[in-house]
Amino acid sequence: MENIIAIDLFAGPGGLGEGFSSYQTGKINPFNLALSIEKEHQAHKTLELRSFFRHCRNKKSRDDYYEYLKNPSEEKRDLLFSAHPEISLKAKNEALCLELGRDNKFIHEKILPMNNLSNHRFTANNITICLNPHPTLTFPLSLFYSWFNAVI
Repeated sequence: MENIIAIDLFAGPGGLGEGFSSYQTGKINPFNLALSIEKEHQAHKTLELRSFFRHCRNKKSRDDYYEYLKNPSEEKRDLLFSAHPEISLKAKNEALCLELGRDNKFIHEKILPMNNLSNHRFTANNITICLNPHPTLTFPLSLFYSWFNAVI
């Protein structure tokens, strides 16, 4: 099954990303939530925390996450993130506090490395863009960016 890269441009606290992340067909999740962008600080903090949880792969990190949830505070959140730097880095790279329009250059720089698009689909807020859905067809990255610039 192909890997579908999901980019949530108006992420809010992350409901759409949670849906992509929890979806399974059989035992496979075809979606890779690569990027969530939200401009509101509190919603972004929720996005980042949920991203942290999704990247927890061992019992210790999950236990620490659930312990934090029992009595959350900024200090405990900072301790959670510093105790698991690799997971924190993944969460911080996936969930960004940016504003479309104002931060477009940086957003483009985050999306551009996903340029190895030979057989991928981008899904952005219920719009799916198929890039090279058929091996004999081409879909120039510039067309994707034309769409992206029109959306924002």
